[in-house]
Amino acid sequence: MLFDGVCKLCNGVVKFLIRHDPHQRLRLAVVQSEQGQALLKWAGLPLDDFHTIAVIVNNRVFVRSDAFLHIMGLLPAPWPLLKVLGIFPR
Repeated sequence: MLFDGVCKLCNGVVKFLIRHDPHQRLRLAVVQSEQGQALLKWAGLPLDDFHTIAVIVNNRVFVRSDAFLHIMGLLPAPWPLLKVLGIFPR
């Protein structure tokens, strides 16, 4: 997951994810880091104006709500139940 390391909300979400990911399935990268910048470039996402979250899985890029729902699916119960929100139009 790519996230803005300066954003307090983003950091709060990351802390939540770390607490609720007992199997450490998520890999995190701050977009301001060298690795984060390389992943943003690879994904074709903006390098200097990044205001969302992104997830890369098997060479597929998910952003915004799609990224959030994918992440929830990786966590233990009850969090995967939130994936049902994906049936609603954006």
